[in-house]
Amino acid sequence: MPAARPTGPTTALVPARWRSDRLLCSQLSLLDGAGVVADDDALLLLPAVADGPSISGYGPGSGRLLAGLVERGEVAAPLRWLDLPREARLDADSCARLAVEPLPGWDWMVATRPPTAPTLPVVRLDLARHRGAIEDCLAEANPGTWARPGADDDLGWWGVRGPDGLLGVIGASRRDGARPGSTSWHLHGLGVRPSARGRGHGGALTAAATRAGLAGGADWVSLGVWADNRTAIDLYHRLGFATEHRRGSYQPRSRPVATARGCG
Repeated sequence: MPAARPTGPTTALVPARWRSDRLLCSQLSLLDGAGVVADDDALLLLPAVADGPSISGYGPGSGRLLAGLVERGEVAAPLRWLDLPREARLDADSCARLAVEPLPGWDWMVATRPPTAPTLPVVRLDLARHRGAIEDCLAEANPGTWARPGADDDLGWWGVRGPDGLLGVIGASRRDGARPGSTSWHLHGLGVRPSARGRGHGGALTAAATRAGLAGGADWVSLGVWADNRTAIDLYHRLGFATEHRRGSYQPRSRPVATARGCG
């Protein structure tokens, strides 16, 4: 695990046992200024945003800790997002009070060594020239992803070309690393058009983006995948990714259910 991050505005409130957790480290700039609630075996981070708090929990007791806040009226609907360890599921009464519903579980995976170079040709895309083509590919290959080219934290997009355009794409966003000023990369938006699946394009895209991140100085490269997508998980394991967190997420009942099956 990475060395403990020196304390900052939010980190100073986080118990020391959590400060070397890679998932938490990767989110600290996103969570700067968040409220922190912790006890012996749980941690909740509660950043305030315009459309309701987006809560991240750590530790097996985080569901219980959150339920207590809900019972006391310290956390209320609407929420933007809720993310807890899978073993810390939120009880049905708290879900009803917060007007959230569970999504399928997902795994947060990390690579710290570059995978074998892709055997299929993958190119780094120029957003000035290829943004429309990336969006067109995503619309067919991964319509449920929230990843979009040109976001503020965008680090790049890679693609596999076919005779009629892009067959598949993957993007990377900037996250925090183990130390102040260091970075990690998070892969997202992986999608291969249905007509091109089963040919190794997904693995080649993931390998190329992972190698680029580690070669560029990232402390690690991460991705998220739905826990029931065994095909993708087995692929990522072959590429050297290890599962570090098994998560469960909840979303407002009014929001369409996410459908991304790979690294979303």
